[in-house]
Amino acid sequence: MLSNPSGYDRARHGTHNLGRAAVVADPLIYIDAVTELGPLFYDQVGGVWVCTGYAEAARVLTDHRRFSSARTRKASALDERGLDAASSAAGIVSEQMLFMDPPEHAAIRARIRDQFTKAQIRARDDVMRRMVDEALADLPEEGVLDLVGDYAAKLPAKLVAHLLGMEGDEELLTRWADAYERLLGSLSSLPDVRDREVVAVLDEAVAGFRDQARRRMADPGDDLVSALVDGIDGTDEELFSVAANCIVLVGGGYQTLTHLVTTGLLQLHDHPDQLRALREEPELIESAVDEFMRRNGSSQYLARLAVEDVDLGGATIRAGQTVLVHLAAANLDPRVFDHPRDLDIRRNGTRHLGFGMGRHYCVGAPYAERLGGWAIRGFLDRYPHYRPAGEVRWGHHANTRCPAHAPVEVRTAPPALSDVERHRVTVEFNDHSAPLGPHAGWHQVFEHRARLAPDSVAVDDQGREHTYGEIDRRANALAHDLRARGVQPESVVGVVMERTVDFVISVLAVAKAGGAFMLAEPTCPPERLRAMVEQSGARVVLTEVDTSAERDDPPITGVTSGNTAYVVFTSGTTGRPKAIAISHEGAVNLHIGQRRIFRLAPTDRVLQFLSPNFDGCFADLVLALLNGATLVVAPTARLVVGPPLVRLLAQRRVTAVILTPSVWLALPDGPLPDLRVAAAAGERLTTAVLARWLVPGRRFLNLYGPAETAVMATWHECTDTGTTPTIGRPVANKQVYVLDADLRPVPVGEPGELCVGGLGVGRYLGRDELMRERFRLDPFAAEPGRLLYRTGDRARWLPDGSIEYLGRRDRQVKIRGQRVELDEVERVLEASPGVEAAVVSERAGRLEAQVVGDLDETVVWKHLRMHLHSGMVPATLTVVAELPRSITGKADRTGTPTEPARPQPASPTPEPVAALPAPTPEPARTSAPPPVPTLGTAPEPDRRRARLTWRIAQFFATCVGIRQAEVKADSDFFALGGDSLAVATLLTKIEQEVDHVLDVEQLLADPTPARISDRILATA
Repeated sequence: MLSNPSGYDRARHGTHNLGRAAVVADPLIYIDAVTELGPLFYDQVGGVWVCTGYAEAARVLTDHRRFSSARTRKASALDERGLDAASSAAGIVSEQMLFMDPPEHAAIRARIRDQFTKAQIRARDDVMRRMVDEALADLPEEGVLDLVGDYAAKLPAKLVAHLLGMEGDEELLTRWADAYERLLGSLSSLPDVRDREVVAVLDEAVAGFRDQARRRMADPGDDLVSALVDGIDGTDEELFSVAANCIVLVGGGYQTLTHLVTTGLLQLHDHPDQLRALREEPELIESAVDEFMRRNGSSQYLARLAVEDVDLGGATIRAGQTVLVHLAAANLDPRVFDHPRDLDIRRNGTRHLGFGMGRHYCVGAPYAERLGGWAIRGFLDRYPHYRPAGEVRWGHHANTRCPAHAPVEVRTAPPALSDVERHRVTVEFNDHSAPLGPHAGWHQVFEHRARLAPDSVAVDDQGREHTYGEIDRRANALAHDLRARGVQPESVVGVVMERTVDFVISVLAVAKAGGAFMLAEPTCPPERLRAMVEQSGARVVLTEVDTSAERDDPPITGVTSGNTAYVVFTSGTTGRPKAIAISHEGAVNLHIGQRRIFRLAPTDRVLQFLSPNFDGCFADLVLALLNGATLVVAPTARLVVGPPLVRLLAQRRVTAVILTPSVWLALPDGPLPDLRVAAAAGERLTTAVLARWLVPGRRFLNLYGPAETAVMATWHECTDTGTTPTIGRPVANKQVYVLDADLRPVPVGEPGELCVGGLGVGRYLGRDELMRERFRLDPFAAEPGRLLYRTGDRARWLPDGSIEYLGRRDRQVKIRGQRVELDEVERVLEASPGVEAAVVSERAGRLEAQVVGDLDETVVWKHLRMHLHSGMVPATLTVVAELPRSITGKADRTGTPTEPARPQPASPTPEPVAALPAPTPEPARTSAPPPVPTLGTAPEPDRRRARLTWRIAQFFATCVGIRQAEVKADSDFFALGGDSLAVATLLTKIEQEVDHVLDVEQLLADPTPARISDRILATA
């Protein structure tokens, strides 16, 4: 047995996975697994080398002297193994040019070469455009249609019928193509004993094409069949070869073209910026088609046979061994393609491998690309608006995969907005202007407060009070020191400190010195902190400072409202930190919005709770210090979520606080008589929070705003504990729009993407590609040059001018080929009896839910099944004391829960503590519907078990080709040398001679004679 790389797991990495329905629907499941093993590894299950690297794949496909295409299973070998169903099809495949080496391959290809020249393809442009027009003419002007059956699948049948000179036989050709594709994938990896039913259809196809060949020999025309029979004598062998090559021309084009058109349109829908670019520049269609094929092509893999020993990818492939080239994985090789999983229709350079490479490059590829481009452009021209209207269901072909059904909702015209409606949603709903005042910088607002009331308490640091005048003077002194160190406008200064009065002074001092601050917890992971410093270009990082010195005069810096006030990092949905720069204008406007919303007085006391890793930390500072209130600070170790935090709120007489909804839920009930303004931010607010914390005499605010828009964009004051709160209306000087894919306003009640303009919209540092994707010039702004931020959130206007949040656009996943909105599943879960909050994530192709609440799991499962289709019901339900939180303190919706750390005692050198520490939760309990039965050994007599084990061992020996004496009861089938052909033979023998159907996954789980016997007896 060949050795495998570290981490190889048969069940996870074996090529049998290629045929799994989940992998057909989402190849990334398998690609993500196998690329962990490097560009080349040996798979014991298939008995093949698997190549996933682009350079390695290109060598295999182009080195024709060392890697042969004539690698299909010989019919005689399959017959000997009892795989007679597969042997019949193998004879067809072995006669096709794609599975031949020169000179046979060259001879066949030479006959049809003239049919595939660029000039010939262009000459048929009018024919192909007519095919597209005919297909479009059958579609409705609006409604729901099947993108596959109603449109895309009609095109390859029309094209192939035209090329073969068989117009009118489209349905027959489609049936033959389906039968061929159904079997081809199994011959590439594991011969499938259940493919018998397609053999009769393939025999019919051979007979039909033989008949067509005879007709062309008598009356030739300008078509592919005539080209294939040119110069032959018409022997049975020659006619069989013509038929076999007609079958591959029909089959390959059927799946590839249907997939290209269908998934190309779906990919464009999921990437509105790319869709918009293609609409604006139709000439990008050729590069767009290339990108669709590279990123999500139909052809997944093909195989080659090594004819001599070859060193490749750090391994030696021996003569006679098969290499399975995973084209889809190679097309995502990060060593070759920048950001390989991103869709970029302007991408150029290295060619994708979707049609192979070298002399076996797919002969019909130019037609598929050309007609696919016309079909995509034609659909976009006809339908300015389209969107998925249900789950995409996938066909059963593993190799040339293709959707079977893809329902979409279409309209030939966007929903019309009257001038009155347009004015309503763009102007009236955004009429919240307010003057900013005379101060250019946010720190200058603080200085004004310090002059008005120098003796008022600005900061309460664990009971020690510091006045506005004192804080202002100490910040001035530190600011002068920072100026001496080179800090000036647009300089970034990191502040990585525990939350004390020194932390507050340091942030103010950076602003007074003209710089922009960047905050982080001392416990921020070193790798992330290093990346933040590098991306922001921070000149200075403050970790410990002496702030005891005082000065009356602040430095003169010349800072303007357009200078950067702070830089904050967010990982977004990609995991890669993004540096967001916010101007002083945005920071001052944050203060104006808070002043109008919170309505604080100098007697108010605001807790600084939100983590410095989160832009909400700055919101706490502004809320208190720029309104003349007192900022209450405490070290992280004292901000423990649970009873300690409630005690802290009570003991420090906090009157206003902003927490995330998951933190509100995790707090035990407490009276908190001083708390008069409570706010939730950073996550979706549930009614469970309001039911506990909205009490008489207390206002409860729901705040919404991405970091890219200076913390706050909309707000809502909650008054009803039984109604799911909206995210409300725009804050002062912000404009919020709900737009379609073309950035046009949608009517009230229509879902669209939430976009934010106005004062405070920031920018990304060093991420030009993200700036182009997420920011646009605001077409609705009165002032030219203002930016509009595309949030990626879905929302809709309500008639009263408030906004209903619908969820993230990028929280859509695929489960068994079905599109699933995680936000929708979470909303249904949170409406279940006893559930207070929920986080749903996708992991390894299934949904996993974590919930908080006092619930009856049986009732919750029933509720889910009543309100969700099967693909949306989570596979597991875990009850937790509180939801996992990310480094910023928000609920972690990435599927990788953070481990809450125990609070650490204070010390002169702070020990690392979590950003939002929590007490050790009660052990979580997990349930799954329905219970999975466990396998047990049936109470059969030992003699029967021994006899069955001996028979299975005999099968092992026969299939692998060794003496039975070498097989023990605990011998591993794959360790004995079992390859893909041996697997197929073993499964066939067990089915025919033991009358038990064993599948590949079960063999992987129980690969020994004894365990297979136990499994069979347990189900007898």
